[in-house]
Amino acid sequence: MNINYKQNGFTLIELLIVVAIIGILAAIAIPQFSQYRINVFNSSAISDLRNLRTVQESLFTEYRRYGATAVGNLPGPGLDVGATIIGPGSAVISTTDILGVPGGLVFQVGSNVTICATTVPLTFTAYNAVAKHQRSDSAFGIDTDSTLLFKHSNFPAAATALGYSIQPTDVPSPVIGAIEFTPALGWYPL
Repeated sequence: MNINYKQNGFTLIELLIVVAIIGILAAIAIPQFSQYRINVFNSSAISDLRNLRTVQESLFTEYRRYGATAVGNLPGPGLDVGATIIGPGSAVISTTDILGVPGGLVFQVGSNVTICATTVPLTFTAYNAVAKHQRSDSAFGIDTDSTLLFKHSNFPAAATALGYSIQPTDVPSPVIGAIEFTPALGWYPL
């Protein structure tokens, strides 16, 4: 008597091959996805830094002075040391005119981006600013004396930790006529 068995399902070898293929694809895709996310976080910080530069130049056109970051929606008294702004939300670049009257301009900071701008105390003749997304691997800086954007991949060592916020002490003190973001300090032009 001849009995024909009909195969219903997959063999163990076929299932192991499918699992191995899925594992190989995951091993390729997951690191690329992680790098893609970091690139998006970095782009968010760069975008906010460029917006800050635009606001600084608008402020200089109006008041003939640069400003520092301030929390809130109204200009402060013209801070010498910038405040750390953590997005999402509004930030003010605050300054004073030559008579001491406060002024400023508002801009938006993206979600999870920390940003800080400092200016030369009293004269407001130059500014520096640093921005970092709290989940990114790099900080970015701008200087009054250059149109370049600077990147620091290990700024400071604690910055690679999740949730690190830029502090005013992380921003190099601005000096008119000098670029403070140097390779000696770990900053490189993009």
